[in-house]
Amino acid sequence: MADRYFPDERAEIAPLLVVSELQRPLQFYVERLGAAVLKEWELCGAASGRWAGIHLVTPGPPTDDKPGISLVGPADRNHPTGEVVLHVNACHQVYAALVERGVRFLGPPNEPPWGW
Repeated sequence: MADRYFPDERAEIAPLLVVSELQRPLQFYVERLGAAVLKEWELCGAASGRWAGIHLVTPGPPTDDKPGISLVGPADRNHPTGEVVLHVNACHQVYAALVERGVRFLGPPNEPPWGW
C-alpha cells in the first residue's frame, strides 16, 4: 500500500537495552565497538550512543511517561532478554578484528539458512 509509511521520514529506530549497571557495558560499546557517547544521564543511569542508535539504561521503576511499566535487566548472562545483531559485509574479517580487541561472542559468525 502506497500510504503505508512512518509519519516522520527522518525517524530512526533506537534499541533500548536494560543492563544491570551502566559503566561496564558503556565502556564495551565505546572501547571495543567504537561507539561515541552522545549523552549520559547519571541521575537515571542511562546513556545513548551514536553507533546503531543504542540506548543503555539500568533497571528502574515506572515513570510518569510509562506508568505501571518497570524496566528489568536479564537475570544472568545465560538468560539474556535480547541481543545485538551485527550486519556487516565481511563477517569473518569483522569477527577477527573484534576478537582481537577482546570482544567475546557466543559463537563464530555464520550465514543463516534463510540467507541474508
